[in-house]
Amino acid sequence: MGSPAILFESDERQRRLAIDLTLSVSVQAPAGSGKTELLIQRFLRLLATVQKPEAILAITFTRKAAGEMLDRILGALRRAELGQPAERPHERLTLELAQAALARDREQGWDLLSNPNRLRVQTIDSLCGSIAGQMPWLARLGSMPRIEEHATPLYQEAARRTVQLVEQNTGYREPLETLLLHLDNNAGRVQQMIAACPHVAAIPMTRMPDALEVHVQHATDIGVLGTITATVDDVERARDAVKWSRYPPMGRRSTGAGQAASLWGINGIDYHSTINDNMLNVIMIETPTGVANAFDIASVPGVDVVIIGNADLASFSGYPQGDDRYWQLVKKVHDDVIRAGKIFGQASAAYATGPHSYDGRFFQNGPSNDGWVPPNAGRGRGGRGGAVNPNAPPEGEEAAPAKKNP
Repeated sequence: MGSPAILFESDERQRRLAIDLTLSVSVQAPAGSGKTELLIQRFLRLLATVQKPEAILAITFTRKAAGEMLDRILGALRRAELGQPAERPHERLTLELAQAALARDREQGWDLLSNPNRLRVQTIDSLCGSIAGQMPWLARLGSMPRIEEHATPLYQEAARRTVQLVEQNTGYREPLETLLLHLDNNAGRVQQMIAACPHVAAIPMTRMPDALEVHVQHATDIGVLGTITATVDDVERARDAVKWSRYPPMGRRSTGAGQAASLWGINGIDYHSTINDNMLNVIMIETPTGVANAFDIASVPGVDVVIIGNADLASFSGYPQGDDRYWQLVKKVHDDVIRAGKIFGQASAAYATGPHSYDGRFFQNGPSNDGWVPPNAGRGRGGRGGAVNPNAPPEGEEAAPAKKNP
């Protein structure tokens, strides 16, 4: 371990580089480490060089963050004008930069403290709105564009028009035909899927019925970036889950006549050479046998996440989820997974918090981030009149009812 003095010098050197205007810089650091202060310092340094303050643009995601950044820039300028001393090294640097910015302000006659609106600190939405507002009349935008808070109807209309492209000789025709083939030519369902894409903030994954090549191949070829393999009791099944989802040399996935690459190798992406690094393999442990083998299962190269199948672990073990013996099994899996250096999670998002969360980072059936509700919720499969059971088999694969003896 280096000495504190050396570490401080290294950090200070990196901070100085971050505000070097001759460099384009990306800063990665934990919360509370002073990233916003670096942004302010870079903004102030730019103010001392430009002809107009509007030439500088700082953008962020939220109005709150934009407001905080603007307040801190103006605060630094006010302290410089009042001659208030700074105690800490980073505060002294901010003060020096603010003094230089004020000198430029007086030289150019900006009077920024009285005209703070000349400082462009905006949200991304605000920036896009201002750009759209400058479109010429020939662009046929009609009325002045605005940010739409509830854009679902627009997504649906765009999806409807996209599905109609299957009738035209465009680059979208073949992918749409393939998607319709997988969905029994259900254009309405395709439209719903496309409309959901812009705002789901989700990774396409599927829960596999098994770790057989044929099923994993079909799932990966239509574009999933992750698989959840249920009821894994041993290393062999875990290896199969990885093997059939990744190309050689890491696995034995077939090229599938190039179907996946033709559909997903877009915008210059080499699908075949990059998908191995982007495929997420999740293993579900649901039995005492799987619990006993948890460390070996989690240690399989290519296994990324191991989760508990909560309901089935209770069923197979005979211990209800409120039983201490049940939680001993869960804790063992957790400890083994962490020891193997992998991510631990549970199927039920009910355990995302609380004493039995065990710092889980992956949950199979958590709430939607965008308000999406599964089709037929409230009367769907897996239950009578209740909510959709995410663990129920797909339609057509339900177990046939037992026949009564005549």
